[in-house]
Amino acid sequence: MNGTSEQLPQDPLSFGTTESERLVSAVTEAIRKATHGRIQNVRVVIASDTCTVSGECLAYYHRQLAQQAIMSLLEGRKLIDEIRVG
Repeated sequence: MNGTSEQLPQDPLSFGTTESERLVSAVTEAIRKATHGRIQNVRVVIASDTCTVSGECLAYYHRQLAQQAIMSLLEGRKLIDEIRVG
């Protein structure tokens, strides 16, 4: 270190990432928190007008929790829910 300190942004997701990467992280974290980790193999793909979410869970309830948790984050994008229950 050269004695100077670098100021990190207050939003840790904004450091060195693009807007879509921040949204993927936010959606993934919202799903994890809302379902208490009950959805496995979560994958989030952001496009200009859609957000595709896939994964696996044992109950439709957890799928619904995930949907509700991310709706406010989508910024007008259509949700494509490919979470498998079974």
